[in-house]
Amino acid sequence: MARPIQDSIILFGDSLTSRQDVPGSLQARMSDSYRRNYDILNRGYGGYNTVTVQPLFDQIFARKDDVAGKSKLRLVMIWFGVNDAAFPGHIQHVPLETFKDILNTWIKDLTSPTSQYPVVPNIILITTPPMHTPMMIEKDKPIRETERSIKYRDAVLEVASEWKAKSKGPEFKVEAIDLWGAIMKDAGGTGEELKPYFTDGLHLSGKAYQVLWDEYMKLVKGDLKGRELDWTTMPASTPGELISGSVHRTKPAARQAFCKYGSTQSEREWKDPAEENLKEDVTSPKKEDVSDSEPVNKAPKTEDVEKDTKPLASVIEWLVSDEAFDLANPEIVHGKGEIDMAAEAQDKTPPSETAGKKDEKETQPTTLRHSHRLGLRTIQTLLNPPFSIRTLSDVDEAGFEGRRKIMWEARTQHKEKTAAQLGDLATGIREICGNSDDEDDLSELSGVRVRIQGKGTVEAQKEIGDVLKTIKGIGPGVVGIFMRRVQGDWGEVFPFADERGLKAARSFGLVGEGDGADELARAVGGDGEEGRRKYVRVLDTLVGLELEKKVEEAVGRVGK
Repeated sequence: MARPIQDSIILFGDSLTSRQDVPGSLQARMSDSYRRNYDILNRGYGGYNTVTVQPLFDQIFARKDDVAGKSKLRLVMIWFGVNDAAFPGHIQHVPLETFKDILNTWIKDLTSPTSQYPVVPNIILITTPPMHTPMMIEKDKPIRETERSIKYRDAVLEVASEWKAKSKGPEFKVEAIDLWGAIMKDAGGTGEELKPYFTDGLHLSGKAYQVLWDEYMKLVKGDLKGRELDWTTMPASTPGELISGSVHRTKPAARQAFCKYGSTQSEREWKDPAEENLKEDVTSPKKEDVSDSEPVNKAPKTEDVEKDTKPLASVIEWLVSDEAFDLANPEIVHGKGEIDMAAEAQDKTPPSETAGKKDEKETQPTTLRHSHRLGLRTIQTLLNPPFSIRTLSDVDEAGFEGRRKIMWEARTQHKEKTAAQLGDLATGIREICGNSDDEDDLSELSGVRVRIQGKGTVEAQKEIGDVLKTIKGIGPGVVGIFMRRVQGDWGEVFPFADERGLKAARSFGLVGEGDGADELARAVGGDGEEGRRKYVRVLDTLVGLELEKKVEEAVGRVGK
């Protein structure tokens, strides 16, 4: 029998816990989130109720003498009731009072200092979900009914409430997830609206497990905050720590920062080093270039990258320095041409609109690095005097000709097309924000933010992508840039990192093969607003270095 070498979490329940045939099940999400931190032990038993599982309790939970000085149990999630609520007389039925007594006994055994079991610091009770009776009738004769099942849901909430009142100190906390109420709220109805949440009317679909996960996240970020359950603030265990048994979890992980646009080149912490020309597909990257579009929480396997051996702290310190910023974001000198533009194409006077396409072809950049610099220059020209385009109203007031003049001043490519797309962008933002006239709401994209509140990271990132891509001219590349910056203010999408940033991070040894945004955030470190700014600063610098083809040079500079 395998024994945990990390601290562990036990999922204790019936078939709703044990089933792994549905994508995004509870264990799948827990295992992915706590990898290299906690072992997830699934102790779900299909068909069991609180009475029939009783003989297994002593086998599932180790006694104090057996685990002294060894790995700890960090969390127990108890999820029973769906079988207990069967009709009286059925083999699965457990009387309501007996059901409550057993739950109370379990919690007492797992929290009392005088118990034979170690005190479990965190316990979460999960209520029974609702049912979709028509689906169950299609499969077989139902042995449950809504009216009876909801009493068992209420019993779970009652028991949890009583124990929550007792858990005032730091020794243990008892919380509850009202899955019944959460699914009903998410579905918005009691009829056919519930069908997508089930596979057979009783067992949950991936959609329902997503609701459960969102509720769990609320607890981790809320009432259970600071109780070593937030994997985004936990450094992953290294192989050496696991072998030696010296796994530590005190280092907080990085959060995300939102770097806003600066008005001058010297305001480095507010500079926006965009790598694209404010639209999708500014240039056609070579095949070896890595896409900077889709969100990558878990990086795909790529070629082996030799990690730098320098301490992570010195790497991070350098990446947030002005030296790193300058290397990743070369200063664009006003009035000077670049090698990506033909000598005869330096004229900044807009030609006739019909001549635009010909001129754009003559000035088209040949590399992604040049496209990066064009994007930087275009943004600086837009935002700074004399144009100072800062709001949607500014975009509207400039009109097409005014925007076209700015593009020629910036000497960017696709000048007419970009000028038109800026107008489309303004229109699209107003539409997704409900055509609000409030400039603050539009600036903060409140109409988008409200759609992701309370959602899990993956779902929130997908929702943002889906919404933004309804705007003409917005594609995956722009969505990726947006999320990289906005995650500092919008915690729902944290952590985010695209493949280009992760590729550079691997070169510095910040993350390993197969690691994603979670691991990068842990490596960066920091907490609170300062930590969030630090994360995005590092990520922006990594992306800039990759675009400028300066990663190898940067790795050589670290620690010098």
